Amino acid sequence: MTGFHLTRVLCSLLLAGALTGCGLFETRDPAEPVGSQASAELALSPAEALDQLATACALHDPTLYMAAISDGFQYSATQSAFPDDPAFFEEWGSDEEDNFVRSLLAPSLLPPDSLAELTFEPVDEVAWADSALFRENYRLEIHPADTSLPSVYEGLADFTLRREQDGGWRVVRWLDDAAGDAPAISELRAAL
Repeated sequence: MTGFHLTRVLCSLLLAGALTGCGLFETRDPAEPVGSQASAELALSPAEALDQLATACALHDPTLYMAAISDGFQYSATQSAFPDDPAFFEEWGSDEEDNFVRSLLAPSLLPPDSLAELTFEPVDEVAWADSALFRENYRLEIHPADTSLPSVYEGLADFTLRREQDGGWRVVRWLDDAAGDAPAISELRAAL
């Protein structure tokens, strides 16, 4: 065989292989997600940190929620939420918040197809280069498996947010206050 004929035969074989499909360029099935359902990217603004809390609730993702909470987090409950033990909320920090959100978003309380919608409405927002104070009306609507729990919580929250060393904004303080007839989220924290 001459070089020309050999080249022609090889090209024909390559073309036949490409036409019959070897699967090299076929799309594959998507991989199953691992870990958090949403990207735990850093919140690049105070508003993004609050959006991250809301998104985490909608996705039932406690890891994403806690990514927006500072290690030095402090929670101050509304006075009406104190259970029989007045010291219940005295030491509420990031560990207690983690336990709360994991209990709230657990499939036993909120099945995966159940609603968990947290919304914020700005009242007053002041931001500086590395910290911010946001006053927000909030509403949490859930459809829990435990029907003894109310499905709507509303209140007024004063958030202190800070840009931390990694450049991400996180909530460092949440001061809760009741607003309207619905229970405040402090009462849900006390119940769980």
